[in-house]
This record gives sequence, structure tokens and C-alpha cells, in this order.
Amino acid sequence: MTAILLFLLNAPIILVAQDLEFSQFLNAPTYLNPAFTGVNLGPRFILNYRNQWAGLGNAYISYAASYDQQVNDLNGGIGFSVVSDRQANGLYIGNSINGSYAYQINLSRSFALNAGAQISVVQKRIDVNRLVFNENINPLDGTIISTGSADMPDVSSQTFADFGFGALIYTRKFFGGFTIKHITQPDESFITLQSSSLPIRWGLNAGFEFHSNKNKLSNPVYFTPNLMFAQQANFNQLNAGFIFGVGVLYSGFYYRTTFANADAFILMTGIKKGVFKFGYSFDANISSLSGSAGTHELSLMVNLHDSKKIKYKKQRGRFTDCPDIF
Repeated sequence: MTAILLFLLNAPIILVAQDLEFSQFLNAPTYLNPAFTGVNLGPRFILNYRNQWAGLGNAYISYAASYDQQVNDLNGGIGFSVVSDRQANGLYIGNSINGSYAYQINLSRSFALNAGAQISVVQKRIDVNRLVFNENINPLDGTIISTGSADMPDVSSQTFADFGFGALIYTRKFFGGFTIKHITQPDESFITLQSSSLPIRWGLNAGFEFHSNKNKLSNPVYFTPNLMFAQQANFNQLNAGFIFGVGVLYSGFYYRTTFANADAFILMTGIKKGVFKFGYSFDANISSLSGSAGTHELSLMVNLHDSKKIKYKKQRGRFTDCPDIF
């Protein structure tokens, strides 16, 4: 992993990065699209953890924590989140603090249009004390014989502002959204004379929720087919699958592809009861990384939208309800 990063630092070409993507993207809604901010009337708190390719020694460890809720006086929702993405066991770290606002147009009690914006402060940094270059290695036995190098990056960290936008339409059963991130393509290069712009990320997501009659079954059944597409520079990704729930239990199955190759099958399971929702997913790689021991992801949501007090407010006021999956 270190050798790969050193190549990237010294390559005489313009290189681009790719965003973190959660397999449980519906359990990280404001990260997926800022227009999801405040789709629930009550406050919503979410924690996400992702260990990608667990067999490669903490190659990619990611964390996210978010809060959002609707604010009637602002005609929409506000949200805040922090995201940390640690690569190569902490050799390269990206952190961000994000604020989002979504303006909501309630066209009726059953149909709404949201337009969301996100402003972020992003820091990318390298632990330069762990960098090893060719000149630091003894060619006879591979031991480290020195430190430092003329090829050391000019700076060890970069801090910059970042901006995103999203739109969302939804009813009680359908949702569809569009998002664009890194609108200004900020420069994240660690080398003064070399620019490395963060490429724009485009995204689409859509889904439909089928429900049994809750009043007739003690354990309601729901089925939600959905998909997420992302495009950034030359990288494309499509996640397509479904979530199936009975009572408080749910499970899901997704297929992920980069179009250039099949990537993984995603298996998901979880519990949703009252204001609490917990999810676990495992990415079973079917690409050349099939020996990487897969990817583990956890999510925990506390959604006060489902509390008795909020449900009473929903009945009294004009509010466009979103699918239960959120």
C-alpha cells in the first residue's frame, strides 16, 4: 500500500481520487444526497462504520456521524455531519465537516420536492513520517537505511472548502434523487507545482416501497427495490438490489458493478424497532479482490420521526411523509 501511494506522489501525470461509497447507502442518506436532509419531521441521528477489504490490514477504514431534522421556520431541513476516511492503515486520512440545508416544497400531503445544498470543510493529510522511498531501502536485504527524501511532498496536509447540490422527489412509496458533489473541483495536491483537482461526482438514486396492510398483519411486510449510480472521472459504479422486511427484521441483497468488471454481492441484515434501526452488511467480492476477506459495514440510526410525539404532530399538520425505509 505504501509503495502505491509513493508512486502516486511522484507520478508526472494528473491523478484523481474517488469518493468513499457506503454499501448501506440508504442508511447514510444525507451523505448520499443533501436533499435527504430533513425528510423526516423529527431529529435523526446516524452512525456509520465501514471496513473495506478487511483482509488487507486496515486498508480502508471509514466513519461517519450525522444529524438532521426538519425546521418549519426554514421551510426545510438542516443537517450536520462528520466523515473520516483512513487509508493504508492511517497513512492517508481525509476528514470533513459538513453542513446541509434542503428546501422542501410540499406539493401535497403525498408528494414533495426537495432541493439541497451542502458546504464542507475538508482536510486531506499524509503521515510523512511513515513514507519510505527507493533511496531509503537497502537493495541487498530490503532494510530501511535512511529517512527523508528529495521526493518528499511539499506539504503534509491540505484544507479546502467543498460544495455539493442535490434534488429529490418523493412520495410515501417512491423516491428519486440526483446529486452533484465537488462543484468547484478543489485542488487537493500535496505538491506545489502539480495540480490535482478533486473530480466532480455525479449520482442518481431511486427506489419504490411496497407495503402490506399494516392494520391486518401483526408483522407487516415490505419490499423495496432500489438502485444507486455514481460517476466520478473515469470511475462508474452501480448498486442495484432490494430490501425485504417482516416485522422488525429486514434483509437485503445487492449487486455492485463498475461496468468494467463485476465487483461484489452485498448481503445485508438488520433490525428496525421504534426509533432504533441497526444494520450490518457484508460485501462478498467477486472481482480479482476476492481474496481480500470482503467488506464489513455497520449502521446505527435513532430516528425520532417514529416517536409517538412526532406521529401526533404529523397528524395535526401538513407534512409529506417519506418511505418508511428512511
